[in-house]
Amino acid sequence: MLANDIVSEVWLRREIAIPTSVVDEWKARVADAAGAGLPDGAGSYEPASGGTYADITITWKTPSRKTNEQEVATLKTRVTLP
Repeated sequence: MLANDIVSEVWLRREIAIPTSVVDEWKARVADAAGAGLPDGAGSYEPASGGTYADITITWKTPSRKTNEQEVATLKTRVTLP
């Protein structure tokens, strides 16, 4: 759902270069574990220089896997405009 939020913004605006304020809001939602975010969540939105795609990365610590250091999980995806 979190990655889909930022992808939806791209598709609705029909451009990869979305406003920084929108990206910052999305990053805050990813990091808000008390809300709909993830524990120690962090989001990254990296538009390509050509303007046709952007890479999205979300990382978080998995609370169900207890080790000396909790394992960091990562989701990576790419949004592309035709």
